[in-house]
Amino acid sequence: MMSSSDFVHFIPPQQHPRTRRYDGYLSFLTDPPYSVPNAAIVHRCFAHDRLYWLELKDEIQEETSIIKLKPQEPCLWVVIALIGGCTFHYDRVATVTSGNSTYFASNRRELSMELNPGKNWLFMVGFPQPCFDALMAEFPFLESLNQLHENKAPHWAGAIVPISSRLRAVLESLRRLVFQPYSTPVQLAGWSLRLLNYFFNDNRGNGTGTVEKDDISHYHQATKFIREHYLDDISLENVAEALHISVRNLTRSFENRTYTVNGYILHLRLTKAREVLAFSDRPIRDIAYTLRFSCPKHFSKMFKQKFRKPPMVYRNEMKKEKLGLDKRAFLR
Repeated sequence: MMSSSDFVHFIPPQQHPRTRRYDGYLSFLTDPPYSVPNAAIVHRCFAHDRLYWLELKDEIQEETSIIKLKPQEPCLWVVIALIGGCTFHYDRVATVTSGNSTYFASNRRELSMELNPGKNWLFMVGFPQPCFDALMAEFPFLESLNQLHENKAPHWAGAIVPISSRLRAVLESLRRLVFQPYSTPVQLAGWSLRLLNYFFNDNRGNGTGTVEKDDISHYHQATKFIREHYLDDISLENVAEALHISVRNLTRSFENRTYTVNGYILHLRLTKAREVLAFSDRPIRDIAYTLRFSCPKHFSKMFKQKFRKPPMVYRNEMKKEKLGLDKRAFLR
């Protein structure tokens, strides 16, 4: 079995020591031999029985980081850029941006990858050349590997597609694994088959229609979650995390809708505020902080923008209206 230090190489090889706890999908893999000592980026990697796994999750502070992957043979790679983006250099240059996934194959036995400064979360699985015949037999779409297999082409690349909620669910299933010296490689191999099924069976032939269906599904899931939690301290990022999708995919699902994500949260809070003003004597300050506004002044400004009158004016009008109703009821 190839060791992690043979498979992954960081340039420069080291930087300041890290103390942050690793919380990626491969966090069940313990420290060395599943990470490179003194590596520039917090990561986990695993090479076993003709399969390669690599996950990078860290914040790069200063400049672009370069990573060299050196498998023992040409590979088919599946790449998922959860946060941040990366650029690959083999016989061509390929960039994967945040919130997207892709796959490609190359005859190169060395793959150079660049990560830009900022937060990065990248997940990769490699399937080396000895697996190609079996992969093509099981996934007919991969027959293009024949050209790579017979040295007729140096590389080929698939489409770049947004990360869907279904792909997130596939990744989240890794969190249920507990490291075992014998069973973990078997479980990871089975999980990799599930990943291939997603890319080359379940998701094949679904282009824009799949994205649109995912957007509709994400929109309804998000509005349901917001209605249940708008009284909590939630944000755009919180909602995306709860749905296991990227912020980009979440915001896209609200395009051409009445409200943005934050706009819908604000709408529900202000509607609740109107109800509380009408049927209680709670102070404006109390209402503002309960509904997660930064201060009473900001609450009053937002309320006036939406309902065309300040909170106290609305409350007084509601009191007069209720008083008039009471008088009419008494006269009857």
